[in-house]
Amino acid sequence: MNNTLTTVRTQHAELLTRRAKFDQKKRDCESLVASITSKLSGLEQAHSILEKRYLADEANLAQVTASRNEIEAKRVELSEAERLASLAAEAIREIDQQILQAELATTAARREFCVKRSNDLLNEIKTDAKLRARIIEAMAARAASGSGGYTFSVAYFAQHHFSAIFPEISETEVRAAVDQFTKSNDLD
Repeated sequence: MNNTLTTVRTQHAELLTRRAKFDQKKRDCESLVASITSKLSGLEQAHSILEKRYLADEANLAQVTASRNEIEAKRVELSEAERLASLAAEAIREIDQQILQAELATTAARREFCVKRSNDLLNEIKTDAKLRARIIEAMAARAASGSGGYTFSVAYFAQHHFSAIFPEISETEVRAAVDQFTKSNDLD
């Protein structure tokens, strides 16, 4: 496997790890919001009861003020927790875009690697002097046979004699080779 593919795969894995952390932070913030909301509801009910007690001279103004301050503090805490949950959700959306870009880059790098490897192998076949000499000899033998209308076109010869030049290759063999290529080049 080439360096580009390794690099983009590493970046993709790092982004997935970061996303998991953001997911956890978002869940933590949402849990905190639920907890604070529940506590705030209880504080507001208790405050309402305390205000009624104040009106009945069963509580003093300092107690009512302290209760109101506690409610306001919880509201600030709730607002902050909601803001953090929103920021985490926004960060998740942003990282999802980065993950998508990394997946596209991985696909492109994989395609580039595979095409380059294929081209290298085809070039090896193309520059194989022994194979070339044998094909030329086979073309010469056909031409020397005296059969009418024979051409010296390599493309024509290859098109009509490909199966004679190369052994038959089954789909099963190619699929097995694809699996082996994928494993040996760590393309899973």
